[in-house]
Amino acid sequence: MQSIVLHPKRQKELSVSAKINEGAEGLEKMIRENTSKIVDLETSLNHAYKSIEELKLANTATSEKCTAQEKTIADMQERLSEAERYRRRWGLRLYGVPEDQDENVKRLVRDICNRVAPDFPDGYMDMAVDVAHRIGKKQDALVSRSIIIQFAFRTARDAVWKKAKESAFLKERT
Repeated sequence: MQSIVLHPKRQKELSVSAKINEGAEGLEKMIRENTSKIVDLETSLNHAYKSIEELKLANTATSEKCTAQEKTIADMQERLSEAERYRRRWGLRLYGVPEDQDENVKRLVRDICNRVAPDFPDGYMDMAVDVAHRIGKKQDALVSRSIIIQFAFRTARDAVWKKAKESAFLKERT
């Protein structure tokens, strides 16, 4: 066998060439890996973008529903206020009735209504007075709290209101 002996300069050139080839192969491998990673990142970004768009649509829909609910709540609050105002028209406030320790306010109010509007049949005011109660916290004995009377029938309320203006019974007690 014959061996070939290369000139040291030529050997150096081959060695440099081999290193260059080795470096180029390494670069190609890194470029392939980076390209693969870039493609994966692009896919992930596209998926994230689609998810963000879906979330934007869902947020818009939720915002619209929220706005509609807020409008409904505002309408309901207005209707409730109107119903409360209307219900207050069915009531009267009675002042100056002294308080007793264990009083039955409803019975006391029915008696007063029967005396103020005596032209109703017996027992009518028992049915007509729905709720009667004192307003506020109990205070000292010198100050009596006013009474709110809720009537079940508007006719009874109107009759007591009209008769109260000219009632001799109420004029005697004031």
